[in-house]
Amino acid sequence: MPENVKIIDAKKFMWDGAVYETADKAAEIEAGYKKQSFEIRIVGDAGKYLVYTRRLAEQQTAVPGS
Repeated sequence: MPENVKIIDAKKFMWDGAVYETADKAAEIEAGYKKQSFEIRIVGDAGKYLVYTRRLAEQQTAVPGS
């Protein structure tokens, strides 16, 4: 079973839970996530493809004390 969480480039990504048979199918899923403001990484695993996502912050949170 693939890892649910993967650290890539010092950022935490979550597996979307699906195993894709082709790179084209993974890229199709990637496009949908990008429209929803996700950062995506596709990882090859034993001839299959896994999509890992990370939500991009749309708004910075307030800094305490400011």
